[in-house]
Amino acid sequence: MTARSLFERSRRRIVAAIMAVLVALFAITLAAIYAFSYAEVHDRDLRMLEDYALAYQTDRLPPGVERTGAQRPRIHDVAPVAAPAPFYAVLFGADGTVMAVENDRPDGYSDDELVALAEDALSTGERSGLEGALLFAVERTPGYTLVAFMDNTLVVESMGTLFRYTLIVGAVVLVVLFFVARSLAGLIVRPMQEAYEEQRRFISDAGHELKTPVAVVEANAELLQRQVGENLWLDNIRYENGRMGVLVTQLLALARSEERSAIRTVLDLSRTVEKEALSNEPLAFEKNMPFTCDVEEGIEVEGDASELARLTAVLLDNAFSHGASGMPVILALSRCGRMARLTVTNGIAPEEAGPLQDAVLFERFARGDDAREQQEEGLGHYGLGLAIARAIAEGHGGTIEAVVDEAALSVTFVVMLPMAR
Repeated sequence: MTARSLFERSRRRIVAAIMAVLVALFAITLAAIYAFSYAEVHDRDLRMLEDYALAYQTDRLPPGVERTGAQRPRIHDVAPVAAPAPFYAVLFGADGTVMAVENDRPDGYSDDELVALAEDALSTGERSGLEGALLFAVERTPGYTLVAFMDNTLVVESMGTLFRYTLIVGAVVLVVLFFVARSLAGLIVRPMQEAYEEQRRFISDAGHELKTPVAVVEANAELLQRQVGENLWLDNIRYENGRMGVLVTQLLALARSEERSAIRTVLDLSRTVEKEALSNEPLAFEKNMPFTCDVEEGIEVEGDASELARLTAVLLDNAFSHGASGMPVILALSRCGRMARLTVTNGIAPEEAGPLQDAVLFERFARGDDAREQQEEGLGHYGLGLAIARAIAEGHGGTIEAVVDEAALSVTFVVMLPMAR
């Protein structure tokens, strides 16, 4: 992953985290407001309904029916006409027959509908609750049972309006906060991005500055060796200076690979890969490693030709340097949907299969034991090659991964690059 995409991904994650917290808080707040408001309104309406039932038992029982049982004091008089919602009452006798129905709004519910609703309310066994759009309260006495109703439609509509407008206002606020979160995420990430850019520029500038003294040391050491002849100390100086030169070159290559400002053109990746394969055939012969190249023609991508050539060269160099002696190296390029699939496969020793599964191959200065041994022999492997390959692949909008096949004792590096449209 390139630095720019990494920081962009970090910004997106910060924004997502902030918005997730805000949405969760909004949802909890909205649920709490709705629940408490509904509970308060429901309790108020239930008290009004109980007062209505008490007023009905006190003032409007049919002739010959007397209220029995404990007398509950009236909280306040409630007149159905003055109530914010219509009230209804159904009176049952001790034997379950309907004795009276109070229905001042026959256009809303018929008497038969109220009786059916009252029977359903009694079947629940609850003292109060909801039956359809009606809030009911049940008063049971030894001589009769009263089921009082209050139309709850207005309450439901009011709560729905409250919920709807709260949701709309909350959504608008969340949209505003989204842009605020984006600005905050940019402020949070900017210092890290600036520090990274300064570090990258330092590596690039230091690499360029080191190239001159490395070249001067090499030239002077070579001239001095011509004058004094073979000398162990001069050989050691030239050896270490050569290692320094390789390291500087790789650091500069890595810094350039992470730059995304290079001019991109449509190029024939097939020809680029074939050229690199051809230049590595002498190395394959020298290493005694059979080399196979299978390149599909006409695959075009948009990118930098020199960088993609370096990518292929790095993977081939890695295969010939770290592959098991005598094992084949296979280079292949093919189409895979709208992607170009570049693979380099090399054999590995049996004892390397396990460690390679957990190895961090694409990190900078990541080296195995064989790489360290080769460096001691002067082959100059510093663990930057695959890091360079990853930077080039991701800089071209692609991916790279290593697939270890323990059964076949091989490792395959797979690069996926988007083809030119």
